Amino acid sequence: MEEALLHGDVVNIEAKRMELEEQNLSRSDIREQLTTQYRAFSRKKAFTCPCCDEPVNMNLTVDDGRPFYFKHLDGKKCTYSENSKIYETQTSTHQDKKKKDIGLTVFKEILEGQLKPFGAEIERGYFYKKKLSFIPDFIVKFPFSKEVWALDYYTSISHGSYAHNLEKRMNTYKAEGFRTFAFIDDFWLAVNAETDKGTLLIAEMMVANKGEEDQIWDQFLIKEIPNAALHFLKTEIADLLSPIDTRSIAYVNIENRSCKLVRFIEVEKNNRNLTFYKLSEPAIPLERALTLNTKHDNLLLYRENEEELRKAFKQSLMEKMKQAELEEKAKIEALEKLQREDAEKKAAFEKVQSESEERSRLYHESLRKADEEVEQEMLQRSKAANERPVSMSPEEWEWYKKTGRTFSKKSNWSTQTQPVYVYETTAEKMAKEQRAKFKEKLLSHPIKGDHFIDGPPANWHGYILKWIKAHQQGENLTVSMKKLLNDMKAFGFSFNQKDAIVQYPLQEFLTFYQRGLKKELKRKIDITFIE
Repeated sequence: MEEALLHGDVVNIEAKRMELEEQNLSRSDIREQLTTQYRAFSRKKAFTCPCCDEPVNMNLTVDDGRPFYFKHLDGKKCTYSENSKIYETQTSTHQDKKKKDIGLTVFKEILEGQLKPFGAEIERGYFYKKKLSFIPDFIVKFPFSKEVWALDYYTSISHGSYAHNLEKRMNTYKAEGFRTFAFIDDFWLAVNAETDKGTLLIAEMMVANKGEEDQIWDQFLIKEIPNAALHFLKTEIADLLSPIDTRSIAYVNIENRSCKLVRFIEVEKNNRNLTFYKLSEPAIPLERALTLNTKHDNLLLYRENEEELRKAFKQSLMEKMKQAELEEKAKIEALEKLQREDAEKKAAFEKVQSESEERSRLYHESLRKADEEVEQEMLQRSKAANERPVSMSPEEWEWYKKTGRTFSKKSNWSTQTQPVYVYETTAEKMAKEQRAKFKEKLLSHPIKGDHFIDGPPANWHGYILKWIKAHQQGENLTVSMKKLLNDMKAFGFSFNQKDAIVQYPLQEFLTFYQRGLKKELKRKIDITFIE
């Protein structure tokens, strides 16, 4: 054991060693100084066990690294020595010992200042007269109550098994009849200021408090918050679990001697951690947190006029709900606007499509009528040609009809032996000349983009005419621009622009050919362009 009583005062011999060691004294010098200071008291059995009041002997070990300690003269162990050993093991295993030692010094100073005026007996947990499997940091007893308080300051709660460890600790305290008070170092406080949501380790929930002020918050949420706002809180903000159960945890900043009381309601839980929604986070001095209330039955783990915090929470919740409603309204209006714009675009597209279909219909109707006129003209020419005797030239036949004569198979025209001439009819001659003129026009007609293709334009114009003849099927011509471009390249043509640009003069030439064929030669061709 590190502590013993001397004239009613506690002497921590290991703490004395550490103090002198910080003064850069050697171990032998430290032993010599403490021997001079305490050895006579040890020989006179003035040091006694804080637990059993039996005399103990001071042991100043020689080897570096070994602690100084007190030991019962008879070698026996009391509950203090056993509890002290358990406490040291648990602290070194699960806690930040350096931070905890500093924190417990502050806690002891404040507890003695705040509670001793009420006759409170404050001692370290390992001085408890009964052996415990888990030792609290402080045990507090009051002359006016049989209730024993167990107070702990936790500096580390992140160990994987610590939740199970804390569960066992709480069960031990409960079995012993302790009333528990837990304070966690604020290093572990994790709250998102933007959403007011935070995360707790399962171990933290083991030490969460359910005090009178938490119960007041429960009633406030159920009775004072309008149903619509409470529904908004449960579904839109936090997706709360039912029923509402407000809890609180005290987070301590030792350097500032302050305490934050985080009140929250549970949102979601898994086997690793818990998500909560923060209701309030008042900061109070640690002195207040460790002070008795007016009833002398609890600590002041709440802020004065905490009703103001509830009013502020309600106002904030109503504003959030209103803002959410405005955002939802704006979202609906934006959606309706988008739907109207889509409908207008669709109507405009359908109008353009209808007009395009009408233009296409009129175009094909004009082509059909033109084709009928060409066919009618060709029929008349064919009929006229059938009426003319084979032996007569068209000029002779015209003269014969103009004279009003009636043709007879017995006339000299048919009975006389005539020389056979191989000649073209006037119609055939005219058609041939017309085709030649049309071809010449195609070869020489300027096309926008002629210069995209290297060489004289007449060269590629002529190639296209041959390509049409090779690929035309009846009155239909399907043009794959990719194939046409590749065929031209294979034939030896070169382009000074990208294929995507060269295809435009090719399309214009084919369209010019289609229109000219109909107009000049009275012939029809349907051209379809594909990728």
